[in-house]
Amino acid sequence: MRLSKSRSFKGFLVSYILILLLPIFVAGLVYNKAIVIMQNNAIKFSSSHLNHMKSLMEKELLYVDKYILELSIKPELRRINNLSSPLPGSSEMYWFYDFYRLYNNMNFNNIRDANRLFLLLNNNQTVFSQNYVSFSFEDFYQDYFGYEQLDYEQWHDIYFNKIYYREYFPEQKMKVNGIEGNYITSLYTLPIIRDFGKESKIEGVIAYLFDADELRSMLKSTIAETGGWAYIVDANNQILVSTDVTGSQEMAHIGKEDEGYMIQEMNGEEMMVVYTRLPYVSWTYVSIFPLNSIRASFKDFRLISIGIIIITFLVGMMGSLFLSYRNTKPIHTLMNLLSTVFSEKSFKEKNELVWIQDEIKTIITDNNKMKDSLSQQHQYLTILYFEKLLRGELENTNDFKISLRHMGVDLQGPYYIIILIRIHSLDTLVTDDILFEQDLFRVALDQALTSASAKKGYTHILNQNELALLLSFKEKENYDNHIKKIMSAVSSAFSIHFTIKPIFAIGNLKENLVDIHFSLKEARYAADSIVYNSTGATVVWYKEIGHKNNEYYYTNEIEQRVVNMTRQGNWQDLKSLLNTIYIHTLGNQKMPNHMKWVLINDLYATIVKLSMDLQMDISLKPVATVIDVGNLEQYFKELKIEYKQICCNLSKNKKSHNEQLKESIIEYMEQNFTDSNLSVAHLSERFNLSEGYFSQFFKEQMNITYSQYLEVLRIDHACSLLLNTDMTIHEIAHQSGYNNPNTFRRAFGRVKGVSPTNYVKANL
Repeated sequence: MRLSKSRSFKGFLVSYILILLLPIFVAGLVYNKAIVIMQNNAIKFSSSHLNHMKSLMEKELLYVDKYILELSIKPELRRINNLSSPLPGSSEMYWFYDFYRLYNNMNFNNIRDANRLFLLLNNNQTVFSQNYVSFSFEDFYQDYFGYEQLDYEQWHDIYFNKIYYREYFPEQKMKVNGIEGNYITSLYTLPIIRDFGKESKIEGVIAYLFDADELRSMLKSTIAETGGWAYIVDANNQILVSTDVTGSQEMAHIGKEDEGYMIQEMNGEEMMVVYTRLPYVSWTYVSIFPLNSIRASFKDFRLISIGIIIITFLVGMMGSLFLSYRNTKPIHTLMNLLSTVFSEKSFKEKNELVWIQDEIKTIITDNNKMKDSLSQQHQYLTILYFEKLLRGELENTNDFKISLRHMGVDLQGPYYIIILIRIHSLDTLVTDDILFEQDLFRVALDQALTSASAKKGYTHILNQNELALLLSFKEKENYDNHIKKIMSAVSSAFSIHFTIKPIFAIGNLKENLVDIHFSLKEARYAADSIVYNSTGATVVWYKEIGHKNNEYYYTNEIEQRVVNMTRQGNWQDLKSLLNTIYIHTLGNQKMPNHMKWVLINDLYATIVKLSMDLQMDISLKPVATVIDVGNLEQYFKELKIEYKQICCNLSKNKKSHNEQLKESIIEYMEQNFTDSNLSVAHLSERFNLSEGYFSQFFKEQMNITYSQYLEVLRIDHACSLLLNTDMTIHEIAHQSGYNNPNTFRRAFGRVKGVSPTNYVKANL
């Protein structure tokens, strides 16, 4: 589209010209007031900066008071305050650690640096700060925290021989965590007492350090470029911090108003004094600068202004044309891009921006629909995975855990258990009111279980009667106490609002996630026992009920899982399953001996069929020897050895295949990385893999993502071109697989840490 016909170009150009003419027209009207404005500018400059600094400091002071008061009334602090210094490994150390965690979890976001807040307890000489704790004042002062002008005894005397409430000490040079700096110290004595006439034992001190160098830098911003100095004084006219580090400048005589300015003669020169007070802590912020330098600039103001107007108009006209063209160019580029995606529309009746807006709305709508669809698929997949897990249809624990992380479900093992929640008396009576209450109860119960398990479990609705809560634990100890807390919290929350009482049935703890369906079966068995025995209980543990355990354990379902795990070479999960079979057979004293022989023989038959299907030569002579002897235990051990041998052989073949696939992918990428169309989708199709599996496989094999590896290949190639050719950045970007030079520069910076230009300078 030609610029002469572009509405966007004309609109930009007219806007820039109007903006350019407006200050020229207004300049003639305001010139007479310019001198007054310039005279007041310095005052406003200092006043606004002082007020801004005051506002920032007031907020920080308020938040420091707030956090200190909150900290001082913590019951955890009272608990450890009366304890003596704990010995390593003692029971008292737990309470100090508990308070340390509480302290580090407190929200100190509204103060500049929480590491400058220190809590010192006098009774046990304990010091707390962010990510720091010490049990000796002297060690703390000598190694972590110290004033340059004070030894340990002087410091201790100042901190602990007087009661303080919001007491501020002028800046002093200090060393905090090995770093020297200048700080204003604020002290609060524990317990917090505002009535200084009341006697009180000093239990501790809370100290907060204000960075004097930072305040000094802020004060310098209040001084005009013509020079001067600034400082902060307290109610006792004591300078807390000043830009004049030598202390040679005079202090101004400040009026009684909360804010103002005045002219005073200081050191034989007229000075402008601007000040503002912070009533909250009776601080006064003062900025002082000379007047003569400001007045001297008035004479040249008119000539400079006229010259600037003429130059600005000429340059502005050229700039208006350039900016209008530059701002219109990306609009037309975007229009051309959108026209290749959507059917081209007429621009005669529409502004280009309106047309682009319509097309982007269409893209956003389609994108939102796609997100909704992906979200639904995500939910469906999560439900599907857990249904297969609870039915015992998943054999590979590692793949399943990777899928869970991808779906945002966090199950940190290695111990797992199922809590079955069955709605009590659901089948006794059915009315509309009861069904409605049950629906509400089921939804609320799902939410309550998720909340009570601290979102570290997974709740799955099995049917209209039952919900299953899958929990994971890192240790076996005390897992039952955690479960009791969950059941108690849920029962208490629902006993007030619902008449339905749920039955909680808990299966046994499993050491493998793939075996969790056994825990579900055990939980159902326990729940059924309540109904059959009419005990009226609402909580039942499978491990606490008497149950028959002489059923035939090697079912078709378990045999199929053995076959699948063996074919996958998944020895770890197969070993766990074989151990479970052992517990329910050879380890079961109630099972008749002939049934044990039948089950082990079936396990033997399975391995024979597998060896035939897989066309693997395995030696079964040791097994036959054990059968002749009649030792069931040794029989089972020999079978495990044969199963392990098959899994190891299959796993080895699988690793060999993975290594060949990895080498093929790397070779292909190294030959085609300059192709800008090279992508996960392209490579997945090339090697007949799904995009998700390809990304996962690449990361596992290379310990780096596909995009990072491709970026390194391209940038290394670009570095060679930069140093060995005279090609332009645009040409090198194209030769390295980038369509856009800006994208190339950003990628180069990520990999090399410098721009392409600086890289060339550093290596030539």
